[in-house]
Amino acid sequence: MPLHLIHGPPNTGRTAAVELAFKDAIGRDPILVVPGIDDIFAWERRLTGGNGALVGGAVVHFHDLCGEMIATAGADRLEIAGDLLRLQLVEQAVAASNETIAGRLATQPGIAQAVLDLIDDFRAELIDPATLESRIDAGAPTRLRWLAPAYRRYMDLLVGEHELTDGANEADRAIQFLSPVWEGRPVFIAGFDDMTKQQFELIRKLAVDIGADVTVALSYEPENPSLELSNGLMSELVDLKEATPFSEVATGRDDREAPHSKALLDLEARFLRQAPDGTDPIPSTDRVTVMRSSGVRNEAEAVGAEVARLVATGTPPEEITVAVNVPATNGPVLRDVLSRYGVPVALESETAVRDTTTGSAVLAMLRSVRPGASPGSAFEWLRSPAGPDAEVVDRVELDSLVASDGTAEAVMERLRRSGAGLPEGWDELRRAIRDGEPVNEIVALLASDMAAAILEADPAMPPSPATLIEVQAATAVARAARELASIESKSRSGAEEIEVAIESGAIKLWSVPASGTVRIASPYSLRAKRSSCLFMVSQQESGIQDTDSAGPFLSATDRSLLGMSDRTDPEVQARYLFYSCLTVPTQGLWISSRTSDEAGKAEQPSPLVAAVEDLFETDENGQALVLRGGRTGSDIVFTPSRAPNPREAARSIAAAGSAEGIDLGEFRTQIDAWLEQARLLERSTRRLGSLGDVITDELARDTVLSATEIEAYAGCPYRWFIERKLSPVQFGPDPDYLTMGSLLHGVLEELYGRFPGEVPRPATLDAWLGAVTATVDEVAAQRSIRLDGSDPVSTGQRVRAGALVATHLKREAARPEPRHLPEELEYSFGTARSENPPVQVDGWSIKGKVDRIDLSPDPGDGSPREAVVIDFKSGDVKDLTHLKSEESRRLQLQLYLHAAREAGHIPVAGLYVSLRPEGGPARGAFSAGVKDEMLARGANKKDVLPVAEDDEDATGGIDRFIERGLERAGDSVENMLAGLLDHDPATCPDHFDHPAVPDRPAPEDPDEENGAASWS
Repeated sequence: MPLHLIHGPPNTGRTAAVELAFKDAIGRDPILVVPGIDDIFAWERRLTGGNGALVGGAVVHFHDLCGEMIATAGADRLEIAGDLLRLQLVEQAVAASNETIAGRLATQPGIAQAVLDLIDDFRAELIDPATLESRIDAGAPTRLRWLAPAYRRYMDLLVGEHELTDGANEADRAIQFLSPVWEGRPVFIAGFDDMTKQQFELIRKLAVDIGADVTVALSYEPENPSLELSNGLMSELVDLKEATPFSEVATGRDDREAPHSKALLDLEARFLRQAPDGTDPIPSTDRVTVMRSSGVRNEAEAVGAEVARLVATGTPPEEITVAVNVPATNGPVLRDVLSRYGVPVALESETAVRDTTTGSAVLAMLRSVRPGASPGSAFEWLRSPAGPDAEVVDRVELDSLVASDGTAEAVMERLRRSGAGLPEGWDELRRAIRDGEPVNEIVALLASDMAAAILEADPAMPPSPATLIEVQAATAVARAARELASIESKSRSGAEEIEVAIESGAIKLWSVPASGTVRIASPYSLRAKRSSCLFMVSQQESGIQDTDSAGPFLSATDRSLLGMSDRTDPEVQARYLFYSCLTVPTQGLWISSRTSDEAGKAEQPSPLVAAVEDLFETDENGQALVLRGGRTGSDIVFTPSRAPNPREAARSIAAAGSAEGIDLGEFRTQIDAWLEQARLLERSTRRLGSLGDVITDELARDTVLSATEIEAYAGCPYRWFIERKLSPVQFGPDPDYLTMGSLLHGVLEELYGRFPGEVPRPATLDAWLGAVTATVDEVAAQRSIRLDGSDPVSTGQRVRAGALVATHLKREAARPEPRHLPEELEYSFGTARSENPPVQVDGWSIKGKVDRIDLSPDPGDGSPREAVVIDFKSGDVKDLTHLKSEESRRLQLQLYLHAAREAGHIPVAGLYVSLRPEGGPARGAFSAGVKDEMLARGANKKDVLPVAEDDEDATGGIDRFIERGLERAGDSVENMLAGLLDHDPATCPDHFDHPAVPDRPAPEDPDEENGAASWS
């Protein structure tokens, strides 16, 4: 029986059938082929269960099967080329085939990987260079013509010149050299629900041409829409029965292999299928939980708390699995949360070294030894695991900032003078770079030292998952540096190649689950697995997908013209993976989705989540009778009884203000100690300390403060200190709203400057609108904005800016003729480029820039003119009324009004004007004397300032408004100069004050009522 199929729905005994057949064939040295590394370990444990060993047979990947076939045929075994060498060979092949793309390789290293992936794809599709060339000649777009020579050149370099091979080439050689000698050795294929053409051809040749016994086990259920993917493979295999002896065994749903909960079995059997008439819904159950959270972090903490409770109540960690798409990107936050909760966890993922602390440190190390390197790269290296003591680095960085060191060399010299000693490798690397000698071995040794330092810093046994990742990253860098030393280098030192290899993501590490840990893995690797409890995380509705794109070089149409198979429909794939996850748990299933992202933007759960809920009985409100969970944005801490570990319970008690009524058990002493330690630390950090002395000395020397800085301090001293004095580096480009705000302000300044002393009128509106597009393009090209590119983001921002400005101009043109007209645009005072001096106040001065100052007509006699201060906002201004502004300590408007007064004008109004499409009323404050005009401008009547009996004229209200602002600003400046960072509500309202809540509502959670915390 050369081809034997074992097929049926999930959990119906296929795995047991494969195990039995494999053991029956053990005397013929069978080989079992599975998809992943973890599958090999799982099958080895299963096959040796109870005995500890099994003599004969092997569990392997497809790659290993190819090697066995080549060896059996007596063909030469070639050395496998490393990933870095393959990338360099591709670069050489592209350089000889397409000058345009070759010219982009240096600045876009990811292109080489994309070309390599495409060449591997061609081979998986059984398309050799000659076939590719003929298909391009037969009608494929001529822009693809360079692919055939690049493909051919790569193969010539790999096999011809270097006499090496790679995975795809091994499969080609296995198909070519497969010998009849293999006939007596059985092959089992398990866990594959789809195959490449290359893999299928290998199976076909084994079963049909050689006559070897081949057994394939796969999921198959014709009427199941979730198995469309594997049902397609089944059809291809059945087509082979005309060419070879064929047999099949179908397993049924009555042949259950695992002890699944009935609710979970019913869920799997009914998912996305029409139930027969009269079928009752699945009864209410505690085996299924639907969780909804706001934000990635909240979701991770909600899932982590559930996992921690399972472990605390006796579920072995290895019986808990977390399924998440793209674990390398989405898994670390889950891993870190679980580690924080004391849960042993392993993240199964492929991680680029560039995304690790070690990778960043090696990059910083290489950058800092360049001539003229920045101080930042030096400190990034010094703060790596192999760097000096953190307090030493803190002192050196403070001194470096005060002295304005300009280079990494200056930083290292300062470190040398401190007596701490330079980091290992600094002198060696600089000498090698200077003399043009290879640095590969130096980098390899430093990376190895870094791995040792990381292990030494984590005394836990076994080391934490994060430690293991960093050690693996250091080892991968050392191995890659030595591999690159054997490759012909474009630079004498090799430093450039190591940097590019890390930055491009070419150096990677693979982590597999350790025993005794909760496993975080991709749904792909969980197919045909079993676990007591499964968490399906981040089940969101997919965004817009480009169904025509099949990579950076080929469209779906191109693939068709080249005779390549169609890509799997994303919906089919999503349905299949979701269903595969449903088949994994035997005792409990948790499905988690998010209602919003971290910024509060709404997100929608996958429709497949609703498809699960629809299968269950509902309550009177129509809600499925399953358990509920999750965390919202207001859930800053857990309730004490629901806290996943004692430290989280301490945080909960600190927030509540009391532990009354909560049984802390054996953890009371520890929790009390933590709380007291936190209180002492809080009191000790209310002032800035030694660092504050540096800041306050600097402020005392230069008491010219910007209006926005004063406002920032008044709102929250801590936020002011972090953002404006520590000045953390912003990763990536400025956020869109900041860049868009700069663009809008610049465009308005230019437009009003072209029409001095005017605002748009119905008769002149067309002229104003006609200048918008050119002005947007001109301002977008400014160095500080750089939105002049042809990319979709830049183009979209310019279009949006033009639309917002045009809408604003139309609104302004529709209003009655104003009495006060633009006189000063971007009026600056006290700034570096301003001709106007700072505005003096009591012992300190204000600097700033006002968007627009409108003045009343010039009487011609030199007397002061009335002034309206305008501040444009790209966001909403509804909360910037004069009353709310004072309550929330928004002082910018009052300080700008004072600046206008000091410039010789009579301030009568200050308005925040929104540039949003819907507009909305302008908010701020204005005197009763200009009420009609301000209302006509779109202001809100609630912002008119009252006139007191002792006011000489109608502007008295705005004078009091300004004086209150100056008084509060003065208090803030006084505290600022004193270095005061206090948690006093009078200084920092609402941000750090967490008083006890005296009348808390009765808890709904029965665990909270009896005080039984799960972690106890």
